[in-house]
Amino acid sequence: RRWRWQVAQQNRETGLVYSDEEWETEWANVLRLASSAPRGSQDSSGDGTSDSSQKAKGQTSTCSKADSPPASKRLSNGFQSSQSEDCAGHVYESLEEIHVLALAHVLRRPIIVVADITLKDVSGEPLAPIPFGGVYLPLECPPRECQRSPLLLTYDAAHFSALVVMETQAECSASLLPAVIPLTDCLHELLPIQFVIDPGEDFVWGRDDQ
Repeated sequence: RRWRWQVAQQNRETGLVYSDEEWETEWANVLRLASSAPRGSQDSSGDGTSDSSQKAKGQTSTCSKADSPPASKRLSNGFQSSQSEDCAGHVYESLEEIHVLALAHVLRRPIIVVADITLKDVSGEPLAPIPFGGVYLPLECPPRECQRSPLLLTYDAAHFSALVVMETQAECSASLLPAVIPLTDCLHELLPIQFVIDPGEDFVWGRDDQ
């Protein structure tokens, strides 16, 4: 209900209205994206359309010798990745905001996502909004069973990364302020609380949301 309410409000801003069948399709797609299986593997036993669509998108499951990377390469984080890892060829689905909310409920812990506001091209022109930024609370879990300290993530270049506090020397820690987590974006606007509204079990879609 929280997911449908928030998506409906976002769609209303652009004049888009889903039918009941379209809502069912969208929710089925949300569940499909949550799968840990590589893209296309779920439909491999179907009518064979996944292979053709995969080729149309230019996504392959193997690496050719011509464009194979070196045996190992150093990543931006200082670690090295082997050739077998780079050529695994598995392409996974992209997550949405609702999946972050689900993770907050699994961990029973608040999650704060720091992200840019808009996706920009190579020239710096805005392409599309980035909706991941915000606070995700395990609202369906009893507060006494949840951790109070939030998990801080950043979303950049279509990837999530964890943010942790840098270690400081013990003799200097007394004079420093404790670590704080920003609840504003780059424009100093408060981060939204994602999926905060639950219309309730008695809410009738198509009637009460008018």
